Amino acid sequence: MQTLRISPAVYETLYMTVGSHPPECGAIIGAPDADPTNITQVWFDRNAGIGKAYYTPTCDRISAIVGQWMSMNNKHHFAGIIHSHHDGFSSLSSLDLRSAAKILRENQMQSLYLGLFHQKELSIFRAFLHGEEETCSIEAVHIVIDPALPHCQFPEN
Repeated sequence: MQTLRISPAVYETLYMTVGSHPPECGAIIGAPDADPTNITQVWFDRNAGIGKAYYTPTCDRISAIVGQWMSMNNKHHFAGIIHSHHDGFSSLSSLDLRSAAKILRENQMQSLYLGLFHQKELSIFRAFLHGEEETCSIEAVHIVIDPALPHCQFPEN
């Protein structure tokens, strides 16, 4: 099982936003190019389609945020999406997996992290393509909140 290290500031931001807002809200996470298993960036998608039966990201704003991350001195990249589900839905949906496959294909990525807050508990999976299927495969990752990771400045919403 892969270990994913998350800075305390990122985890706290995720918990106070995605983990505490109405279901189907979300955020993106970023990692330095030098070590893609260290999550040191987060951006809460405040204007997403909250209240729907699924998370609808604000793609134009996300693209701008990822552009800011890439222009930093220690370049960061988009590493994944964290979102929340309604009570009773404690696993990733088929729509989540199809959306991840689309992101992977369109951005020519090897993998990305899909996180899910359910009843204030965070689970993260590594999603990767498996052949030409419309969906993707996932494997659970071990989450470590690592105080040794840098405290990063997060873009304003």
